[in-house]
Amino acid sequence: MLTLRTIEELESRLGRELGVSDWHLATQEDIDDLALAPVLMDEVVSLQSFAFVVNAGLDRICFPAPLPVGDRVRLRLSLEAITSRRGGRDVTFLLCFECPSQRKPVCLAESVVRVFDTC
Repeated sequence: MLTLRTIEELESRLGRELGVSDWHLATQEDIDDLALAPVLMDEVVSLQSFAFVVNAGLDRICFPAPLPVGDRVRLRLSLEAITSRRGGRDVTFLLCFECPSQRKPVCLAESVVRVFDTC
């Protein structure tokens, strides 16, 4: 797992792949509510030493291929953008969910996380 502790460390990874999660079996519940996104993101990257880290949600979601229930899935995570906001930054990650039985990703999404340096 990659640990990032400062805005400078985030900026040094901008436009780069951060890592890939382990393979996980996908249940129907995981598929229904995109429950795997935060779990798999936590396997790849940890944001530490910020005053606050808030999950602002998913954006631009598409499903190029189906994810069969019971198949394996993993997350390939990249850091796409960092936008200044009052008191902190919006950090946009690209989530690419891969399944070994599919040629295309089963899901592509942007996840926006707000990080604040101070209270």
